[in-house]
Amino acid sequence: APRGRILVGEGEFSGSLTLWKPVEILGVGAASTTVRGMISLIGSVQDVRLSDLEIMGSPSTGLLLHGDANAEAQSIRVAFNSTIGISLWDRAHLTIVDSLVDNNGQNPGCNGFCHGILLRAQSSIFVRNSQLDDNNGWGLATFIEQCGYREDAFSGEVELSNAAASGNVAGGFCTP
Repeated sequence: APRGRILVGEGEFSGSLTLWKPVEILGVGAASTTVRGMISLIGSVQDVRLSDLEIMGSPSTGLLLHGDANAEAQSIRVAFNSTIGISLWDRAHLTIVDSLVDNNGQNPGCNGFCHGILLRAQSSIFVRNSQLDDNNGWGLATFIEQCGYREDAFSGEVELSNAAASGNVAGGFCTP
């Protein structure tokens, strides 16, 4: 089935979204369209596109992809989430372009482990023309010992192109 399209106007929208079918969610700009809650992509959902919106204020992770989920995020901001900004598990893949991931890890118990982006298992990410700033952990971390985890539980891929990170508690990028 072709991908559906949801146009989200200016404003703040509270509540979490769980996506399991191809969909495009288009806001009017990261400074104008805010989702307060988690957006999660589950199972084998493919062809999801998020653009021109802000994901913030989740009591846990802002954007979660797991299973075989595959998505593209363009011109988004993921900020001020309680723990991790973006988390990828299993074999999930995310391409993130022209975006900002900042100030995640608002939970006082984070102790440097609430990253902007965290990858685990065989997940993969392509970060292009994006900024990862001021997170309470790494800007981008993989679940491996050198990033502070007890075991190496990441065998996926990380590709960075014109990606920058500054002001993160643990540092910019922690990858194999």
